[in-house]
Amino acid sequence: MYGYYAQGVGEETAVLPRGWRDRLVAIHNANTRGATGWCLDVHDLTIAKAVAGREKDIAFLRDVFRHRLVDEQVLRARLAETDIDPERHRIMTARFARAERDATA
Repeated sequence: MYGYYAQGVGEETAVLPRGWRDRLVAIHNANTRGATGWCLDVHDLTIAKAVAGREKDIAFLRDVFRHRLVDEQVLRARLAETDIDPERHRIMTARFARAERDATA
């Protein structure tokens, strides 16, 4: 209806970097009818999407890189602040590299 899709989720749904609460972005304007929506910072959201790794999440990663919405250094730093095992860290790094390659192809 409004040209976007939003889905609220609980904290337990996503794997996020430490400190994500401090980086939440408030959305409050005439379109929110007085309500405030709290959204993840784009880098934190990108980490969560990469960890989830579903087809729609991989498409999201490509679009984030295609539109240059993330800073690679910030993304690496946030990944280092995410409580995941070394193998999953390797997988996330590979997902970012592949998404970046696909976005520029």
